[in-house]
Amino acid sequence: MHQTISTIRTHLSFSCLILAFTASMALGQSAFEKHNLHSVAVLPMFGDVLAETGRDLLAGDVATQLQKEFPKIKLKNVADSIAALTQAGELNDFGNFASLYAKTGVVDSDAASRIAKVLAVESVLFVNVQEYLTQKGKWSRGKSSYNSVRAQCYLLNSAGQPIWRHLVAYVHDPHPWLSAKPDPIPEVMQKVAERIVYALSRNIENSDPKKDIKP
Repeated sequence: MHQTISTIRTHLSFSCLILAFTASMALGQSAFEKHNLHSVAVLPMFGDVLAETGRDLLAGDVATQLQKEFPKIKLKNVADSIAALTQAGELNDFGNFASLYAKTGVVDSDAASRIAKVLAVESVLFVNVQEYLTQKGKWSRGKSSYNSVRAQCYLLNSAGQPIWRHLVAYVHDPHPWLSAKPDPIPEVMQKVAERIVYALSRNIENSDPKKDIKP
């Protein structure tokens, strides 16, 4: 009886080790590796809280970071995606897709699938900037400058189904000694892009608006 119990415990311990190892391996893989994806299109960033110039900066930085981190992945940047959608007469489809998500938080998988088909890719990446705040510091009021960005990111497969979702929650107090200037938009967008691609590269998914996951 004692030997049987010991054997069961050994099997359970071994099973736990296998599960832990499998989980760690899955986390170490990128989202592309996990789902055996070889191509991705970056869709235009959206979110009215951030000016179009800021969204364009973020889109460019995301594409740059993707190329750097995943050189073997076939990449369509935002300009490529817009050109292909326009040529196919599907740009309105993306507009409706973005509008629906911005209003309801619902991912229209049918529309996303059509978009992926037009772009001839296995996955699409889209980012909704939900919050962009900057504060100028004031010595007289004891206020420090800071930047805050919250961006919801999705990777969708060719069927339009979410296979990776991640919330970037970036808050930075760049000048703790009450300096008046927050970080400039280009610097902030680069840091947000780095966080997006880092999470993709580790298959990290976050939903906590107070948790800043960074490289």
